[in-house]
Amino acid sequence: MSLQIFPLFYKNEGKKIGLKTYPDATVKAVLRECGTLKYSKTYKCWYLPYEKAVFNQLKQQFTTLQIVETSNALVQTEPLAHHTDIASTSATVKTIKTDEEATPYLRIVAYENRGWLVHCSYDVGKKLKQELTKVVWLKDKQRWFVPARKGYFAKLKSITGWEVPLLSFDQHIPRNETVKMSVHPEKKEFVLVQLPYHAIAYQIIKSTKSRYYDKGKKCWRIINQYSIREGLAEKFKAAGITVEIPEEVYANTVKEGKYQHIKQNEDWIESLSATLQTVFMQYTDALMLRQYSWNTVKNYRLAFKEYCDAFAEQHPDAIAPAQAQAWLTRKVKEGWGESVMVTMICALRFYYIQIQRRKDWEFYLPFPRKSEKLPQVLSSKEVKSLFDAVDNLKHKTMLLFGYAAGLRVSEVASLQIKNIDSQRMVINIKAAKGKKDRCVMLSGTLLDVLRLYYKAYQPKTWLFEGQFDDHYSTRSIQAIFQAAKHKAGIRKDVSFHSLRHSFATHLHEAGTDIRIIQELLGHNSSKTTERYTHVSNRTIQRVLSPLDTLLK
Repeated sequence: MSLQIFPLFYKNEGKKIGLKTYPDATVKAVLRECGTLKYSKTYKCWYLPYEKAVFNQLKQQFTTLQIVETSNALVQTEPLAHHTDIASTSATVKTIKTDEEATPYLRIVAYENRGWLVHCSYDVGKKLKQELTKVVWLKDKQRWFVPARKGYFAKLKSITGWEVPLLSFDQHIPRNETVKMSVHPEKKEFVLVQLPYHAIAYQIIKSTKSRYYDKGKKCWRIINQYSIREGLAEKFKAAGITVEIPEEVYANTVKEGKYQHIKQNEDWIESLSATLQTVFMQYTDALMLRQYSWNTVKNYRLAFKEYCDAFAEQHPDAIAPAQAQAWLTRKVKEGWGESVMVTMICALRFYYIQIQRRKDWEFYLPFPRKSEKLPQVLSSKEVKSLFDAVDNLKHKTMLLFGYAAGLRVSEVASLQIKNIDSQRMVINIKAAKGKKDRCVMLSGTLLDVLRLYYKAYQPKTWLFEGQFDDHYSTRSIQAIFQAAKHKAGIRKDVSFHSLRHSFATHLHEAGTDIRIIQELLGHNSSKTTERYTHVSNRTIQRVLSPLDTLLK
């Protein structure tokens, strides 16, 4: 057997032995005998430890061992090179030179009027990365990309000492859309930004420092500093979007430097080519037009980006269905789970079938078979020990809502005071999963705890308030549950959602009709609710094990 390898610098772990070709099952078995075989999603290749013993094993197992130069290898420059035993003892190892070693001169060229490509030494590139933000290394071009931002023309010229080519920008077509700014009614140091429902406006706000989506006001929020506010307004105007700023906003301007700790947010779309940026804008617009949730928009876009990256940022229309199917098959072999596959299939089907109307893609993008897993349920004693392990009244009330009403963690986090109807003893759940409203019962015990909580914390809008007048994050509630689980000594592999499973199971064990449980949980189909009959002891305990009869 023959094998092609190359030196690979893998993240912070140092040098590795990369495999040029994708190994089949037979070659993998041989490679695992030589050392610990792993797969890198970053560099899209398999690799082994860079050790002398591993290299000697490879020479013994393979008749032909060829060390090749490849663009996938992340090769470092001479000051950071590590000379190991492999390089010194093997006569077949080639010395791989980088572009900086082969051509030590500088070269700066304009790139799609979005910035500059800089061909330079490692030291100059490191200085660019340190002094300028959003400077990235383009692996396919082996160059540094410096985006066109305010002051970067002069800074790039100062750092490199070379002339920097000028950029020319086309005029944007006006879209007759308006962005409205207003002062936050409770916190005057913030400005509320109401955006038109358009992908370009969304991209601009996402690349702005200190932006935050206010779920209570259903709009974006920024700090009312002159630099942030006016910088955002200039970006909107450059995109052909009108900006309305009332006098009240100018009157409540915050002093510069008050919020210097807030980091600038980056968006990966800016690093894409101009063609793919247009594709992703159209893709985002289509998702928004169909009123998908922000989480769905984010997940679909990230999945679609990974798909484009796998094909070297080709235009998606240039990828054949058989190529996409082969790539998905390879990902399954690499260990992709069912949920990841479903997200990727949905993202691709949305682009090719919903947007491009390519019905032939349905055959190549089938959904994976669903696994039938039973829900993890806690016993009544375990639920009580879980609540007893929590001392904080706010944290305990969150957990009580999950069990007493069978709420999801997102539903607990987004509860508002107006959703609690103590007169009718119901909890109104608004815009839950699938944008569905429903009502669940309000436990009398829960109401007593809730009144104590209200007196102690005095919430205003959200029942469980977090930072910036927004509701408590779902991630924090999950962490509260895990801490209580460990403190109570529960060893089951359960999460906050297990409280919802326990709610439904315990109701069924108490004799509640399955149809009523379906309504309380908000399930569309009774088949979804029928899962709890498989874990309920309502019928299981009535069956006598044959072992009990045998040993009597």
